[in-house]
Amino acid sequence: MDDDRVVKVDSASDGAGRAATAAGPLADAAAATVANLPHPSAAPGGCRPDSPGVAASGPPEEHPRAVAVTAARPRAAETGLPKPEPGMRLVGYCCACRCFQELDGSCKDHLRHDRHQMAVILELPIDRPLYRIPAFNWGAFFMPPIWGAGHGQVFAVVLYPIWIMVDNLIWVAVRGQGSPLLAGIALAGTLAFMFFYARTANHVGYLRVIDARSPDEYVAAERRWAVAMGLVAAAMIAFATWYNLTLRA
Repeated sequence: MDDDRVVKVDSASDGAGRAATAAGPLADAAAATVANLPHPSAAPGGCRPDSPGVAASGPPEEHPRAVAVTAARPRAAETGLPKPEPGMRLVGYCCACRCFQELDGSCKDHLRHDRHQMAVILELPIDRPLYRIPAFNWGAFFMPPIWGAGHGQVFAVVLYPIWIMVDNLIWVAVRGQGSPLLAGIALAGTLAFMFFYARTANHVGYLRVIDARSPDEYVAAERRWAVAMGLVAAAMIAFATWYNLTLRA
């Protein structure tokens, strides 16, 4: 993630914050290293839970600049909170707001959501703009079945038979053999569901890859998904129109 440092807060350990920081292109290696480290309280020669945080003894790390692990027992409400490096600030992805928020010294945003409502807390240079996860996912709107299957939401394939049903209702209404009102209601309901799904897609999609991708990487990948799904949707509409006007007629 370029020059920003990652600070992940684990709120499950007795309310104490266990922070792992990783710098630059070594972030992935750092995350893997931290995941394999034993808890400080169980590591002989490591730091004790009641110590302010010391490096564990042992052979030198392959990437000494990539990992720094601290642990602290909560002696007060603010104990164990991550602190930014000089020239950096803390930002967090708030699950209640579904966006990144600036955090104060107590890891709360301007709405007073605390660190327990943050899916991830990151260090960001002071001069860099806040990360932005778009509120609407065009890829999920254009082709929910394909986008959903590619993002671990296989249930979205149920839209395939719904689309076929809506297409049939519109066809019989145009031919004068069905109710235009029913066809309109079915089409409006389907589009409303697709819109709602696209509004929630980025929140679910980002949380799914929050440990593997930076916010910028996720947004760039979703732009590619949007272009691909737009092309697929246009091709499907063109095929359905051709089929209805030639073969079906």
